[in-house]
This record gives sequence, structure tokens and C-alpha cells, in this order.
Amino acid sequence: MSCEKLFFEEMKKRGYRITPQREMVLAIMHKLEEPSTVEDIFSHVQDISKSVDISTVYRTLELLQEFNLVSEIDTGDRQAKFVLVHDHSPHLHLVCKSCGKISGIHLQNIKSFSGELENQLDFQIDWQDVTFHGLCSTCKQK
Repeated sequence: MSCEKLFFEEMKKRGYRITPQREMVLAIMHKLEEPSTVEDIFSHVQDISKSVDISTVYRTLELLQEFNLVSEIDTGDRQAKFVLVHDHSPHLHLVCKSCGKISGIHLQNIKSFSGELENQLDFQIDWQDVTFHGLCSTCKQK
């Protein structure tokens, strides 16, 4: 199912209105190639329409996260970044503490680890927005 179709279905199911502003934020998320801050996303929105305020961008990103269409990445610098989750499946983010590079890993690639961890802890983990901080291969070699 397409991202837009899923978004529209979830909005209707939960009684939210589908507004041009919300559609605009989703369309911008599709165009962004890198994880982006709210301010970056807002800047792109402002290029299209000056009538949309930053609080609309925040609220729309919250909805998109709730629907598992957007993932929030804790970059460790107190400024979260957001990225469209193309396949809507849980995944992890690896953030380099040195250069800031962000890499995504699908949860299926660490399925045995995740299952073992949940079984050991007898705890269901929300894997939608998990971030690990460390050093990328380039920075590790320095």
C-alpha cells in the first residue's frame, strides 16, 4: 500500500481531516533524501506556502510517526531528525558520534538478537524508533 493511501486511510479511520498542509508535509518527506530536522522540513514547506506555521509541521510529523510512516532519529545533539519509512517496517538507526552520518538497518537483519533480547527481558520492545550511537567505519579508522 502506498504511503499516501495508508496516511489517508488512517486519517479517516481516526476522524482527522486531510488538509492541504498535512499533504504538503508528507509530500516534502517523500522528496527529502536525508533525515531532516523540523526546521529543515519547515523551510521546504515555506518555499511552497508561507501560510503554514511550524506547529503544523510538528503536529503532522507526530501523526506520521503515529502511523509508522515517519521515524524520528535521536542524533544525540538535542535536535531530532525525521525520515520517511518507505517500507513501514521497524528498523534501527546507527548514528556516528563523530561525523553525524546516519544509517538505517531493517529489524529483520537482527531478528535473532531482537527476539532473544525480548525473551530475556520478557518485555515487548517498540522497535519503530531505535537509535544506536557509535562510530562509522570511516571515523573508526581515524
